[in-house]
Amino acid sequence: MVSMRIEGGKELAAALNSLSARVRRNTLVDALEQGAEPIRVLIRRFAPHEPGPPDIKDHIVVSRYSKTVGDDGFLARQDEFQATVAVGPEKGFFYGLFQEYGTSGPRGHAAQPFMRPGFDGGVQMSIPIVGKALWLAISERQLFRPGSFAG
Repeated sequence: MVSMRIEGGKELAAALNSLSARVRRNTLVDALEQGAEPIRVLIRRFAPHEPGPPDIKDHIVVSRYSKTVGDDGFLARQDEFQATVAVGPEKGFFYGLFQEYGTSGPRGHAAQPFMRPGFDGGVQMSIPIVGKALWLAISERQLFRPGSFAG
């Protein structure tokens, strides 16, 4: 479970809302990409390794994602106030799903989780990084009055 306490949320929202939709979205995604890096590093560290290339361990990436999970649990198109990044194996390394959850049947193999442990270990490092990235982006654009936002 992830929990956090945010101070200055109204001020942050006001500063972000003063940006154009495109700049706001890019600012949010850039901050999320920076924040996802500790998770990517841990996922890579925990990923199963087999001798010889290509190896899933070398293909863990952070990528921009244009959809988000809606209230109904299904993927939905993002609006201008949402941003999402995905962390995990590149497209050609789909078998990471089978490594993470295992397979069944006579030739099945046990799960070798690497994504969830990477997320769990990295998320607490990621949250402050996202906050600092947003703070810097807003500071650079001088969209706040000094003392109006707790960074």
